[in-house]
Amino acid sequence: MRAFMCRACLAKVTVRSDMLFRGDKWATHAKPVTSFFSSLHHRSRLLSTAADDDKHSFTPHSLNNEMLLSAPFKTLLASVALLAALVPSVSGTARGLAWATDNDYAPNIGDKPMISWYYHWEDGIVPQMPSDLEFVPQFWGNTKWSQWNSVKSEMNSHWPKHILGFNEPDIQSQANMSPEYAAQVWMQELHPYGTKGVKLVSPAVAYNLDWTDSFISAVAKSGGWVDMVGVHWYGSWQDLAGFKKYVSTARSRFNRKIWVTEIGITTASAPSQAQVKTFMMDAFSWMQSTGYVDRASWFGCFEATSPPDNYATGKNALLKTPGQPSDMGMWYSYTTNPDRRSGVPAEDRRARHHAIAARVADEDWVEWEGEPIHCDAICELRNEMLAGYSDEEAPHVTEDTEGDEL
Repeated sequence: MRAFMCRACLAKVTVRSDMLFRGDKWATHAKPVTSFFSSLHHRSRLLSTAADDDKHSFTPHSLNNEMLLSAPFKTLLASVALLAALVPSVSGTARGLAWATDNDYAPNIGDKPMISWYYHWEDGIVPQMPSDLEFVPQFWGNTKWSQWNSVKSEMNSHWPKHILGFNEPDIQSQANMSPEYAAQVWMQELHPYGTKGVKLVSPAVAYNLDWTDSFISAVAKSGGWVDMVGVHWYGSWQDLAGFKKYVSTARSRFNRKIWVTEIGITTASAPSQAQVKTFMMDAFSWMQSTGYVDRASWFGCFEATSPPDNYATGKNALLKTPGQPSDMGMWYSYTTNPDRRSGVPAEDRRARHHAIAARVADEDWVEWEGEPIHCDAICELRNEMLAGYSDEEAPHVTEDTEGDEL
């Protein structure tokens, strides 16, 4: 722990050293500190402005005019304002981990500054994860009752802030539930948590926002609700525009904060490693700018040689053997700037460059043979569904418009 004294307010502030500046961005965990200094900056500006503009009419309760007009006090106010200005505000899309690998690897990426939450499709808390990382439970679907019952038992002693709905109910090989049946199970299993203050994220569809629309309507008829809308997206490294339209349409249709809990590039699109990383950086930069993508998790919590399946390329991996963050993982967990190669200092990157390059060259990739497929069957269904909607993006959320959601 690191403690320091803010002399302007005589308040002791304690900050975890690993929550300080890393790379080019402050961590989401640093929000309390950021808010503190933002407030202090605002108040100091009011004090200094009032003292300069009207020396006789401004008298704070605890300070007299002589103190306000003294050179040392003005210097102190300016110093505090400068310090506050150096602390960037952290808002926008909170990055999470869609956990799909050896739990012993959890501390290697879970303790990084840009990571604030994680989930598992069907299992409970990962004991090896940092204790201050929010775990979000999920009910995968009606074929995973034993796992869900185990998670519910765990929630009795670890009350969640959020719960994720079913996993890709619009896909036959996944949860495969009709909107009406899913609404019945939702009201039985998840709605009771919602009535106790837990925020509920809708089932995350793979492509079919019409399914989501029918589901929300069926839940509403039964007296229930969803707080956020969940979606998944997989596609070509060339289709950033399609990704934006899909997420933006979800926002326009449902007027709720969006959680994109799986994002990945398909094996069939035959990407290079650089193309996968460029897509990831550009997608997260865009989501951060919208103000309405509340949370997102890249589908990459596995070693490059051990992806959960071959549908998404192993080049999505945030980890390299043996369970350490890859270059992708370093960028994802340390920085928001798409111009940076990774979040680690330049000297460290140079020192490790050749070793990393050798490891990547040795990875046993599952490469696509034949012509790249940039729009597979899921992509075609998604595009068909989106055809009736405008290409214009949903309005970005600002301080003036925040809170307009249902």
